[in-house]
Amino acid sequence: DRSEGRLPEAIAAAERAVFYAPDRPELRRELGDLYESTGLLALAAAEYRWVLSLRPDDVEAHLALARLAEKEGRYAGALEAYRRVLLLDRQHTMARIRYESLAERLRPESL
Repeated sequence: DRSEGRLPEAIAAAERAVFYAPDRPELRRELGDLYESTGLLALAAAEYRWVLSLRPDDVEAHLALARLAEKEGRYAGALEAYRRVLLLDRQHTMARIRYESLAERLRPESL
């Protein structure tokens, strides 16, 4: 349950699940999502990177890292992560929109 008052319980349950099944990328992605939703961005990024160590072509993990980089103001890193998403899924509309927006923002003449 992700309702705001239940987030600590949801995180604790997800952490237990990951403890018992550390090589299940879907559990790590869920834990990363929970960390991200509570502002624990470094912990979220670590989980998403773990997912990619298990499944390098995981579009959602690349997308999550792009989102985190953007939230943290690391626009070049976000651009690279969105590029990876598009290499895996050329039709990913949201990644294309974000990629093009960031590319425009980072163009030297835009500064």
